[in-house]
Amino acid sequence: MKEKNDTYVTIETLKSMFKTVKEEYKKKFIEMYDFDLTDCYWIENILYVSDYYFDFYDVKFAVDNSIGFEFLDKWCDYSLTVYENFHERVTLQEYKIGILPYKEEDIENLQKLQKEKNRIEAEIDDLINNMKNRTIQ
Repeated sequence: MKEKNDTYVTIETLKSMFKTVKEEYKKKFIEMYDFDLTDCYWIENILYVSDYYFDFYDVKFAVDNSIGFEFLDKWCDYSLTVYENFHERVTLQEYKIGILPYKEEDIENLQKLQKEKNRIEAEIDDLINNMKNRTIQ
């Protein structure tokens, strides 16, 4: 059995340090992308901000590498589409270095087709409702 070494930081101290680190990364992230700090909070290691959810390591990578908003937004669209359709996670770092499970053009095509499908479904629903309303009168 190992003897207790007093030079190690306690678990409570580590937790406190990590919480401080998360808060500092959050502040820098919010500042970089001009998000509203009042609409921003951590849920465990996930940062919720302006209807986005970012993993701590994605926030850290964005801050550490000065990722521009346009690139971040493009990654968000790609990763959300991949997650919704294939239940796979693509980190910001993976996206930045080009480790992608699916071609970007395939994902863009999928997004376009899904939008078209949603538009058509909405038109069908509207038509059905109009037809029902006409028969009731």
